[in-house]
Amino acid sequence: MIETQEPKHYFNKDAGWFIKQMNSRKRALPVFAYAASMVTKRSHSNLFKFIEAHSIDTEYNEDGDIKKYAVPISLNQRHNLLKSTFEDFAIFSATLPRMALVSVVSLFDAYLTRILKSVYSVKPEILNGCTRQINFTELVAFGSIDAAREHIIDKEIETVLRDSHAAQFAWLEKKLGMKLTDLPSWKDFIELTERRNLLVHADGIVSSHYLEVCKEHKVELDNNLKRGDRLEVDEKYYINACNCVTEIGIKLSQVLWRKLIPAELEQAENSFIQATYDLLVLKDYKLAEKVLDITKNAGFKKLNFETGLFLTINHAIALKGQEKEKECRALLKKTDFSALSLKFKLANQVLTDAYDEAAVTLRKIGPDGEVSEDNLRQWPLFRWFRKTDQFKTAFEEIYGAEFVVIEGKVLQELDEPDEPDEPDESDESDESDESDDGMRSGCPPEPLATKHSESADAAVPLGETLQ
Repeated sequence: MIETQEPKHYFNKDAGWFIKQMNSRKRALPVFAYAASMVTKRSHSNLFKFIEAHSIDTEYNEDGDIKKYAVPISLNQRHNLLKSTFEDFAIFSATLPRMALVSVVSLFDAYLTRILKSVYSVKPEILNGCTRQINFTELVAFGSIDAAREHIIDKEIETVLRDSHAAQFAWLEKKLGMKLTDLPSWKDFIELTERRNLLVHADGIVSSHYLEVCKEHKVELDNNLKRGDRLEVDEKYYINACNCVTEIGIKLSQVLWRKLIPAELEQAENSFIQATYDLLVLKDYKLAEKVLDITKNAGFKKLNFETGLFLTINHAIALKGQEKEKECRALLKKTDFSALSLKFKLANQVLTDAYDEAAVTLRKIGPDGEVSEDNLRQWPLFRWFRKTDQFKTAFEEIYGAEFVVIEGKVLQELDEPDEPDEPDESDESDESDESDDGMRSGCPPEPLATKHSESADAAVPLGETLQ
């Protein structure tokens, strides 16, 4: 008897990889952007102080900023070094968010490649309509039919990825006979992928094609936006873009996994619950809510009543974390918790701030019940309950030890860096103002605008305007 091997897929593994990669990009950019902005600000300050100290012909505008200046020719090399250092860091600091957005879309493309390979693996009949041909010599070179099939799949995926993201989803919908773009974030996804194309190919300059595609997909743009304008990426836009791409990616994987392999509903459900739980651990409540919104869809099948409850609880945590108390309570009211086990009653009581009742329930559960000590310490559900006297008293009675919270962050918010001592007077330290516009968002000071100036015979005409 010939044993048939089950089709392989990596929906769960690839989703985990994708989410981890996206979390990295989302969390790290603000830190690196802020650091880059501080280096830019420092180099700007060094140049400014150098000009203040050595310019022999300085003019100021009405705001007291330097309008024109000239420095002795003997200091020209030092001036040029300070000026180029500032400009290099200013350019990089301004470009960093744009590069990061490009990276986010590129990551989605890599993730889509992985998803498509799993789709072909579990639904190989998709290749039946493929018209690619392989001659006998090529087939012999591949060594096996399987190797030839993998080659054709790779070529098919390459063809799909060369098209627009809208066309990629349309191709999937046609091949699988299902709707994939009926998502609240679809319009945002189209806009950010088109913006990425502008950043890569046109330095962010708005084109007619960008405007046409956004209009076709009913994307709401600024009424004043026109062809020739330049699009940028600020911190708010970037975070929203990361949320959008993550949401689309998680939902796409779940929908395809459940559609193509109904027998693996339990694995898909557990993967989805874990993904949303991880977002709650990171306090990424807004994204968790967006991802969990798919559970409201009647076509999103739940494994059983209990897993549905876990999804409801995670959804409620996401709402409560955003202080959407009314929405949180309305969601919970749809479930009758009175007949459920103690752990679910406890969840409902905690999320509705019924802390006295929650403490009583916690005591009933006890040290060996369905809610463990680790659950109490780590589960995002108890994040608010843990701060109350009711919780601390009940915890000590149950476990015979005081509950101690160790507050801390893996990465503390960057403080203003200490200014190192340097021998040159142009590098004297200065007190940075944290309230300066753009510093926290990673936006650099505006670059120096070139102006022509008159100069003395002993000076090099440099004439720069300091913004």
